[in-house]
Amino acid sequence: MNDESLVRNLQAAYGYYVNRRMWEDVTDLFSEDGVYELGGNGIYIGAEGVRKAHERMGPAGLTYGVLNDRLQFDTVVTLAPSRGEAQVRGIEIGMLGDAKKGEAYWEVSVYNNRFTKEDGLWKVREMRVFPVFRSEYNLGWGKSRIIETLTGKLVPDQPLPAADAGVQDRIIPAFVSTHPVTGKPVAAPPGMQLIATQPLTGTIALPAGRNTSADTKTRLQEAERKLMVAKAYDGAENVSTAYGFYADDSQWDWLSEIFGKQGTKQIPFAGYYTGYNRISKALFLEYGDPISLSSKKASVAFHWRIQPVIIVAPDGRSARLRTYLFHPNTAKTRPGTLFGAIYPDDHLILEDGIWRLWNLSLDEPYFDMPDWKRGWSGVNDKPAVAGIPRPEPPPRPVILNRPKRFFGAELVAQYRPDVPITELGVLQEHFRGGTGEPWEWPMILPMWWGYKNPVSGRTPDLFLPDCVPCNYAPDMSMTKHGYLLPSTDPVRSDD
Repeated sequence: MNDESLVRNLQAAYGYYVNRRMWEDVTDLFSEDGVYELGGNGIYIGAEGVRKAHERMGPAGLTYGVLNDRLQFDTVVTLAPSRGEAQVRGIEIGMLGDAKKGEAYWEVSVYNNRFTKEDGLWKVREMRVFPVFRSEYNLGWGKSRIIETLTGKLVPDQPLPAADAGVQDRIIPAFVSTHPVTGKPVAAPPGMQLIATQPLTGTIALPAGRNTSADTKTRLQEAERKLMVAKAYDGAENVSTAYGFYADDSQWDWLSEIFGKQGTKQIPFAGYYTGYNRISKALFLEYGDPISLSSKKASVAFHWRIQPVIIVAPDGRSARLRTYLFHPNTAKTRPGTLFGAIYPDDHLILEDGIWRLWNLSLDEPYFDMPDWKRGWSGVNDKPAVAGIPRPEPPPRPVILNRPKRFFGAELVAQYRPDVPITELGVLQEHFRGGTGEPWEWPMILPMWWGYKNPVSGRTPDLFLPDCVPCNYAPDMSMTKHGYLLPSTDPVRSDD
């Protein structure tokens, strides 16, 4: 169970690095003999090949107006009995484009990857990505189909294996496990072909034997600790998902109840509120009373907290969590939209036997759109050059038949946070509100990280060793309340 969690973390971490075109960090995740297969094109070999495969998406780093979000969904992990390798299958949804050029694309692929454990660290041995479709945003997948062809320096190092060649609409990447009910291998439907049924690289050496020299009592205590760590991963993910569901339905009391007794939540552009009563009241002031609005509700804002990276403390009593916020908005009174954001480093604790949020911060939005028709490339150009006046956030949309609401500075004036966002200095300068520039898409917001590269230990440029407001308010740190702060360094599988 511990290994499965670490493998999931690695796949999710890969997605975040790809979003930002952090090619050095992406390459760090692969073993020395790692390979990358791009379905329909060929195979890239070794570190240079892996780097080249990703540079087909563009050079390192995002520039003004570029979107390269490739979200990792439905990750299924199957561990080998030896625990020395794992198969990983899932879906990647790409939201891509360049607002300066007015270009936007949808892309969907299936990934079927092979991971290996080397010296206790999980790494990518084979990454195999099979495109399902790539389409122009304004035409959609019903009318647009773009087939990726590579030339020049981006050509793969080797051609596709014969077993992986086939018509794109007639191939299905193999499933990594047997059918969960029948226990039988999953076969292709008539007229379809399973591909990626055999590994690209050779046999993976078995890990060293486990140390069983300790006495039975010590071994049982260690087994109990590992079980606590495994349960912590699931508990953290469940609470994270529940948060999103409660936010979808504007259930502010329920949402507030999943925080710890001294839990702290950031209200975007206002600040941090501590404890159930204050969190709940701030949410009601900010977003309105769902009961009084239930018969009049004309919109739903979805809060899909996906692609978790969950790092658990060794004692299994605390965890830190990173998730992507996939945020579609529907409405009768204004255009529907979609935006992407990050919860960069939420903290959770086991309190009275129940997993609860300790600290939650939201960094938003990384991209936005004026409406579904124009998409993320249809935004108005905003100044990005020094000396040009700062862009101001757009006015809040008017929602008919809704009680008076407070937003940002208005909420602070009405109900002061325990830690106003304006007092946090450099840690908040990348938010649209606060003390820094009110950057908006298509400007590229800097991205903060709560962990180092899970393989190489590379420290990101914008690094959070502890919760966002902890430097300002040390009492908000878990360590001040008797909890271990989960490590930000690579986590090794403990044999």
